[in-house]
Amino acid sequence: MGSIFATRPGENNDIPPIALGSHLDTQPKGGRYDGILGVNSALEVLRTVHDTGYKTYAPLCIVDWTNEEGARFAPAMIASGVWGGAFDLEYAHNRADSEGKTIKDELERIGFLGSTGCSFEENPFSAHLECHIEQGYFAGLEPV
Repeated sequence: MGSIFATRPGENNDIPPIALGSHLDTQPKGGRYDGILGVNSALEVLRTVHDTGYKTYAPLCIVDWTNEEGARFAPAMIASGVWGGAFDLEYAHNRADSEGKTIKDELERIGFLGSTGCSFEENPFSAHLECHIEQGYFAGLEPV
């Protein structure tokens, strides 16, 4: 699905990693830090853990979900939806943008159509934590 999972080993690599992350795409009024905050904060956590030499009980994994907001390919949450079982892989790969380009075709074009399984059965997590912020205009309120 083109999602990126970057895993740092822990003391017990036979258990699923604890995932930290979010997405890099945004929706029209989500603001510039919409999902990027979650990916960057996860990167900083792993960088700090690594730099200090701290040994975590479980592996830690940075996650960057593809097309989480659905800005290009509808519906939203397509890659995390495949991971969680809400969508099957064929359905997701066949979602097309306004120009008729499918997710699968675009992942092939950029070299991100991998062979690693996309589901929670094939890539389980012990937990998933997401630092997230929305800064757009909601309910008639303007950002402060």
